[in-house]
Amino acid sequence: LTKCFEGIASRSRFSVLYIGYGDDHVHLFLRSSPSISVTEIVRRIKQISTVEMWRDHGDMLSRFYWGNRRGKLWSGGYFCTTVGDASEKTVIEYIKKQG
Repeated sequence: LTKCFEGIASRSRFSVLYIGYGDDHVHLFLRSSPSISVTEIVRRIKQISTVEMWRDHGDMLSRFYWGNRRGKLWSGGYFCTTVGDASEKTVIEYIKKQG
């Protein structure tokens, strides 16, 4: 999944600074161009990663996602905030503690 996110970013106008994984969620710390909206970034990440993960790891995913969930990977929602006055190091340390 990390390689997938990094590949998507390399073909986009944002970069992945850090990825943190929880039991059932992902934290992405990104840097983006102001010319791309947060909604577009999230849509792109969710759509492309779903296609690529099912293409490359469908056998494994089908053990966990079956019935109406087959071919899906993400929930419909997301949360986003900006860094503000916090340093990149502070944000990364925060994400590490969320797992």
